[in-house]
Order: sequence, then structure tokens, then C-alpha cells
Amino acid sequence: MNDILSNKIWIAIDTETTGLNPWKHELLEIGALRFSLEKDLESFEILIQPKKKQDPRARKVHNITNEELEEKGVTLDNAIPKFLEFIDNDPLIFHNAPFDLSFLTLAIKETKHPLPTNLYYDHLWLSRQYFPKRQSHSLENIRTELNMSEEGAHRALYDAKATAEAFRVLLKQNIEKLTSEKKYNKFLRYHRKFNEFAIKLPQNLEKIQKYFDKIIKKKGFIKISYSDKTGYYKNQIVNPLELFI
Repeated sequence: MNDILSNKIWIAIDTETTGLNPWKHELLEIGALRFSLEKDLESFEILIQPKKKQDPRARKVHNITNEELEEKGVTLDNAIPKFLEFIDNDPLIFHNAPFDLSFLTLAIKETKHPLPTNLYYDHLWLSRQYFPKRQSHSLENIRTELNMSEEGAHRALYDAKATAEAFRVLLKQNIEKLTSEKKYNKFLRYHRKFNEFAIKLPQNLEKIQKYFDKIIKKKGFIKISYSDKTGYYKNQIVNPLELFI
């Protein structure tokens, strides 16, 4: 085994939420898997009782029922200390880190705990860098690529396990490059500390939110411009379902 990687431990994390907007919606579930290059070591999963009703569209994705939350869920005040205890100081792996970090950061602040200082890596960014020919960098597509069963998909622990396995594949396919700590750090160069993650809000957020709420309520359409994976900007007419910042 590669000497640099043999003693390394990471924690893959995924969350399920009541919707897409961390300022409007809440955490429902946190799943985490502590793993090494060769095996899974320890798992963590916890359901959280939300204060508000779920968005039906989100429920269709994760299939977490209100009955399950009432029976097995705990309060956010109870869940966050357990999560922080589990992650300890190990480096964290997310797939689309800004989404999970937005919800986790606000939840940790709400429960008045200090933000952890763990390093984190975004597997979505790494996938785009090292597998540029992938048809899609979504976790769903990567699960299919890895021949993972879809049973349990879109639940937090299952998706954390998928993220861990995808990260392993990334390392193993590039293992000949990772012959020193310096090369390892350079390879995973996109990393920051959890407590350095910042949610940047536009100054006119309230006005923007009201505009989108009106469009969404009327099931209207808007024209957007976006950059595709080739770097070119495109225009498209879309029917917005939610504003995510």
C-alpha cells in the first residue's frame, strides 16, 4: 500500500434537508462515514425533527416521512453535539461542499457551538478536475459508474458512503502521483477549514427572494445565463422551483 495514504483517515459527510435554501429550510438528516483507503471504519447517522413542514419536492427525493421523524428524530440541539463529537479533527469529504456546509454552518451557529476547524475537500470539484470527460459529475451518475445499488440512495449515510467510495477511486487511480505528503497536498489542493467557509449573501437578498417567490408561485419562467462544463456561457429559459444561495 502507498505509505503516504496507508495511515490517513477521512470522514465523508452528506445531509438531507427540508428544501434547498439554508435560510428557509432545515437539516433533516446527517450521515457520516469514517474511512481509510481500504475500508470503512465507523458510521454516524441521525434524524433531526424540523420546526417547519418539509417541502414535498424534497420529501420525494429522500423519502423521509414525517412519521419516521417523529419516531426516530431528535432535536437540532441534541443532534449537533453528537455530530461534532463524531467528526473530531479528521479531514472531511463532501460532494458539493457548499450545500452541506451552508446547512451545517447555520445549524451549528444556531445551537451556539463553535465551528469546527477540520480541513474539508469537495469531491465534486475534484471530480471535475481529474475526470473532465465524465458525462455528469452528479453523485447519482458516479454511483451508477461505480455500480452501486440504488437502494437507500438519497439518504444521508448512503450518499456519504458513495462519496467515500468515489474519493477512494480518485486516489487509487492517481496513486502513483501521491508519493509524498507534499504531492498529496498538491493533488488535493482545493481544501479549506470548516470554520473558514462563508455564506456570502447579496445586499438585496430580500428583494431577490420576493421576486423569485412570486415567479415560483405563478409557475412562471425566467431567462438565465450560465457557464457549462466547457466554460462557455449559455442562455436558457427555466421554470424555477427554488432560490438557492
